[in-house]
Amino acid sequence: MSAGRAWWPLPAGPPRGAVLAAAAFACTLVVVAAAAASARRRRRRSAAAALTTRATSTTTTSACPSCASCADWPAASVAGSRSRYEVFVAVDRFKFTASHFIAFRGYRERLHGHNYSVSLRLVGGDALGADGYVVDFGEIKTVVAAICRELNEHFILPARSDALRTTHDAVGKSWTIECEDGSRFVLPESDVAALPIVHSSAEEIAAHLWTRVVDAFSRERLLARGISEVEVTVAEAPNQQASFRRSPALPRAAGGEGSPVGAPCLTPPALPTEERS
Repeated sequence: MSAGRAWWPLPAGPPRGAVLAAAAFACTLVVVAAAAASARRRRRRSAAAALTTRATSTTTTSACPSCASCADWPAASVAGSRSRYEVFVAVDRFKFTASHFIAFRGYRERLHGHNYSVSLRLVGGDALGADGYVVDFGEIKTVVAAICRELNEHFILPARSDALRTTHDAVGKSWTIECEDGSRFVLPESDVAALPIVHSSAEEIAAHLWTRVVDAFSRERLLARGISEVEVTVAEAPNQQASFRRSPALPRAAGGEGSPVGAPCLTPPALPTEERS
C-alpha cells in the first residue's frame, strides 16, 4: 500500500438469503396487486351486466293521461299489465280500544282486549279524477276515524255467532251473552258493539269495516272514481294484523245487511293450543 493513502475496507454486502427473501416479497406484492386488479375488473363487468339487465326490463314510457306531451309517464311494458294509482292511509286517528273473546263450537277464549289500529288502501285505475285524486285524503280520514270512534271502548259482540246465545233486552237496555261452557255475561247496551259477524276475529272485523267504508263513500261513487279494490287492515298488535280486500263492483255477499261475512263455517276448527292474543 502506497504511503500517504488511507485504506478503508469495503462494507460487506447483504447476505444472499436476505436478497432472495426481498425478491420473493416483491414478487408476492406484484401477484397480489394483479389479483386485486382482476377482481375489480370482474366486479365492474358484473355491475355493467346488472345495469344492462335492469335497463332492458324497465317499464316503457308513454304520454300521461292529462298531458300528451309528457314523455316520462310510466306505461305497461308487459302484455296484459297496466299502470294504476292507489292510496294508503294509516294515521293515529284510525284506532280503537275494545274487548272481545273468540268463541266457536267447543272453545271460548277468556275475555280480553286490544288496542286496535286500522288502515285503508284504495286501488284506482290509470287515470285520476279532475281534482287529481284517487280519493281525497281528508275524506278518507273523516270516514275511517268516525267508524273507529263507534267501536272505541266497547265490547265487540259477534251477533251471528253459532256458539253464543245472545239476548238483547230493549227495556232494560242490556245484552246477555251465554256461552257453551256455562259462562254468562250481562253488559249495558251502551257498552256493546253488536256487529253482524260470526266471530270477533281481526279478519271478520276487517270485513265488517270494509262494508262500513264502502257504504260511507257509496259504492256508486267509488266505481265512478275508478276504484277497483278496497282493502281494510285491522291490527290487534304490532306485526299481528288481518286484511280484507274486495272490489266494490262485486255484489253484496249473502249474510244480510251488506256484510261480506258469510254464514258460520260448517267444518269444526281445530282447538288452539293457546289463546290467539
